[in-house]
Amino acid sequence: MDVARFTIVGVALVSLASLPCLIAWMIVNADEAADRANHTVARLRPGHPANPPLEETAERLRALAAEITDTPLTAVQRRGELTDRYDLLLRQACATVGVAQYLNQVSGTDADMERLRVEGELEAAGIVVRGPHHTDH
Repeated sequence: MDVARFTIVGVALVSLASLPCLIAWMIVNADEAADRANHTVARLRPGHPANPPLEETAERLRALAAEITDTPLTAVQRRGELTDRYDLLLRQACATVGVAQYLNQVSGTDADMERLRVEGELEAAGIVVRGPHHTDH
């Protein structure tokens, strides 16, 4: 009886001690897991594409790029929100054309470098991600 109780208490303590690590891992990988889940759900729906049409994604990328450029550097929170949306669209475009990207695995200057690399890869694939955008939808 004491061995069983000791084992149960030991497992409970190890579980509780591991909980902060599990939560941190979930926070770090939340974007990637959400992208993967959304892609899987969309793929399982018959007749529905996993991502919006590429032309629509490219247009939204151009619009967000212009908005980011027009946002003052002092509006840090707003620029961060716009950049997060921009990165999501970059990931969608990459998934559509099969370009490898690591935007959810890097931050800071490394994220800026990865963003530039991904933009270049998409441009090489024929997708214009920066430039004039149309607002007459």
